[in-house]
Amino acid sequence: MSTHQIPSSTSQMLIISRYELLMYLRSKKILGIVAMTVAVSALFIGMYEYLGTQLPQTLEFDLASPMSFVFFLIVITAAFFSSSVSSEFNHKTGYLLFANPVSRTSIWFGKFIAAEIIVFSIIVLYYSIIVLYAAISYDVPVQIISSLLFSFVSATMIMSFAFLINSIFRGQTGSTVLIFALFIILFPIMDNFMMLIGGDTPWFSPTFSSGIIKHVLTVPYPNTDSVVSIPFFAPSIPKISDSLGVMASYFITCTTLSILIFKRKEMI
Repeated sequence: MSTHQIPSSTSQMLIISRYELLMYLRSKKILGIVAMTVAVSALFIGMYEYLGTQLPQTLEFDLASPMSFVFFLIVITAAFFSSSVSSEFNHKTGYLLFANPVSRTSIWFGKFIAAEIIVFSIIVLYYSIIVLYAAISYDVPVQIISSLLFSFVSATMIMSFAFLINSIFRGQTGSTVLIFALFIILFPIMDNFMMLIGGDTPWFSPTFSSGIIKHVLTVPYPNTDSVVSIPFFAPSIPKISDSLGVMASYFITCTTLSILIFKRKEMI
């Protein structure tokens, strides 16, 4: 008598990731994100061409402005694609999926991996366009590789944060608005308030820590946190080691809480 062997948790996770990716590729979301990425890249390139910026053939090529948009690109992509973790409850498909011999942990990680692949692909597309343009006329700094890797770390942290929010809320619209509000408005306001009023660096902030994406292009990179006192503006450069530790802590905490909530959440 033959017995059917249940796939391992890893196999289940990869199967879910594959189907989630297929769903993403067939959706209009991915087309919109890609179009926006290309449009913003073209806008930066057009500004450089229009202004006729004459920069030396050294590491001084100014990539800080285009790299400032990377964080917003990560937040937008995470907000759009993290909703998959709550789709089983919103669309009632969980009645079919949860009845199968597959753990909710495998489902969660499968959805997370699929979302990560999408956001990583978008980031690589953006970097590729900007770097290819820069390489035509200028020497691209080797620090751009570190910037790309740090953007992956920041994307992983923000995606776990977004998954936690979507695990708590059932409505996708409310979750998306909250993600935008936190990372585009509330956290940046808190960062600037601490730097302007308190004269201190918000080292614990996810938005402040993500600043290493663009600040790593600073040569030489400062060894300690620094705040420059300018009226109504307080630029600060975070420490790389501290920022990576903060983002790793957020990832571990948000991932753990999100999985616990996802496993205990009931269908209504």
